[in-house]
Amino acid sequence: MEVIAEIANSHQGSVKILKKLLNKLSKINIKIIKFQIYFADELLTKGHKRFSHFQRQAFSEKEWIKILKYSKKKKFKIYTDIFGTKAFKISKRMNVDGYKIHSSDLCNLKILKLLNKSKKKIFLSCGSANGFEINYALKRLKNVNVVLMHGFQDYPTKLKDNNLYRLNWLKRNFTRRKINFGFQDHTNGENLNKSILISTNAISLGSKYIEKHVTLSRSLKIDSSSSLEPSEFKNYVNQLYDFVPSLGKKEFEISVAEKNYRKTVKKFVVANKFLKKDSLLSSKDIDFKRVDKPFNIKSSFLEDFIGKKINKDISPDELLRQVDFKNKINALIIVRLKSTRLKKKSILKINGEYLIEHLIKRVKKINGINKIILCTSTSSQDDKLIKIAIKNKINFFRGDELNVLKRIYNCSKKFKCDQILRITGDDILTDKYYAEKTINTHLKNNSDYTDCKNIPSGTEIEVFSVKTIRNLYENLVDSSGTEYLTNYIIENKDQFSISSCKVKKKHKSKVRLTIDTIEDFKNVEMMLKSFYKKKITYDYNIDDILNYYSLLKKKPKNSNIKQKVKPKNFNTKLTWRKIEK
Repeated sequence: MEVIAEIANSHQGSVKILKKLLNKLSKINIKIIKFQIYFADELLTKGHKRFSHFQRQAFSEKEWIKILKYSKKKKFKIYTDIFGTKAFKISKRMNVDGYKIHSSDLCNLKILKLLNKSKKKIFLSCGSANGFEINYALKRLKNVNVVLMHGFQDYPTKLKDNNLYRLNWLKRNFTRRKINFGFQDHTNGENLNKSILISTNAISLGSKYIEKHVTLSRSLKIDSSSSLEPSEFKNYVNQLYDFVPSLGKKEFEISVAEKNYRKTVKKFVVANKFLKKDSLLSSKDIDFKRVDKPFNIKSSFLEDFIGKKINKDISPDELLRQVDFKNKINALIIVRLKSTRLKKKSILKINGEYLIEHLIKRVKKINGINKIILCTSTSSQDDKLIKIAIKNKINFFRGDELNVLKRIYNCSKKFKCDQILRITGDDILTDKYYAEKTINTHLKNNSDYTDCKNIPSGTEIEVFSVKTIRNLYENLVDSSGTEYLTNYIIENKDQFSISSCKVKKKHKSKVRLTIDTIEDFKNVEMMLKSFYKKKITYDYNIDDILNYYSLLKKKPKNSNIKQKVKPKNFNTKLTWRKIEK
């Protein structure tokens, strides 16, 4: 947030008074100031009744150059209100930090064109402006960062006329690109507490910039009614900055204190009587209670357990964990042949077999999996993958080509599973040991999502509860990026119960084994051929992989390739506006 000291005309047309004010502001550590640079002949017609008044108030071009140089020596960040092209040229010459245009200039095409080339921050005063005028200015300021400033000057502005809800209207209607918002506080300077209150309210509504008039003394005639004196302004700024941390850093983020509170008061699903092994759990068998020291166990919903077979005897008041119940865990191999970097990579061959077949045979070795499902698209080019699934005696599912989440969701519904081991076709070296360990971590902690990172890429593991897949499917704002499904979890981490499988120190590695490029393919091909010669076809593990790389005399050609990252053209936010079915 920035609090801007608006100088306006509090200088009374005197350079001496202005310098005295700047000195006081500098001594009390005010960092940001704003000047109004205007010339009477640019601001009004000569016949205007206030022409002579503004002519007396205005500084000459030479005086403005001296004032701006003096302000820079005082280390102020400087913004300037410009009321004409001459004012703009002076500001540009002195390389100020940003420009502001008055609401009366929102349709001034000459000014807008100059500002659009400035590469500086542009403040648009929206007080008394309508939506068409604001939109006109924004359309012509496409190359600069814009701040929309709500508020107007009424000498002083009455509280009822501030209409802070206008900030909501601005945010709702003008967010087609990254735009920030601010508030111009013109309330009565004689009531500091009201100024602080209305400005903090504006901050809570999304204002990142607050502008307030400052004067040497309210006994001075011009621009004094809504101004604070320097000592008051210092108090005002301090209190606003003290308020800001109460807003939090993000729109939704559970603080450390909240997390600690949550651990203390959260209720968990516990047995209300002795439960015998192999019995089916019913709603009559459980209660919700606080549990002392639940450690990493996540709170679950009753529906996560009802109807499941119990794997062991459970005592009264014992916390229920998924690991103690029979779960249907399906491995979903997410693959299609329309790859971009390396064409049809899943049906390239190493040691005489397709890459996707090698992956299937690796996954078959993972204990605890109910079904392996090749999850591909309805595109005819993926018919080849279905034949491979049938040949290898695994299930298959065909769904939406682009919306990966929809495909996974519909697949999970068809095969009625509880948990999903998600494996992408790029990662043919999925590791048995860490897959089983990650599944166990996931079930022990009642997690929504569990990952296993820091092992070589291409061997990493992810486990989702089906409930999490459903929640994502029903609540995403934008599903166009679900090829990068993990990002939706990580960027909404406080909405989900997330766990990570512990990795042995000796297995932590940045070796790149995912297959996304021809260099990646050749790298994995060399390794698998080496294993094949040693008659290790599918039973190799992380130790075998890392030993192989430790013996290489030079780095693989793919070691400098960067992992394909999530594009920035889709929204990962969740919404609860959709009607619950």
